[in-house]
Amino acid sequence: MNAGHSVTEDELAAFTAAKVARYKQPKRFIQWEALPKSAYGKITKKMVRDELEARGQIEQPEKTA
Repeated sequence: MNAGHSVTEDELAAFTAAKVARYKQPKRFIQWEALPKSAYGKITKKMVRDELEARGQIEQPEKTA
């Protein structure tokens, strides 16, 4: 996103509705300044999930024994 511009959650939903099948559309949108990166400079799902859990934006999964 360019500096000085903003996009609402409704605008993102409308944009994806026209381009993505309904069952593939995101249920929610979370905006960050920057995504967490590994030492190699890659964005990993685990690091994103850990950051979302730390912020309280998703629930921690139940661990089964």
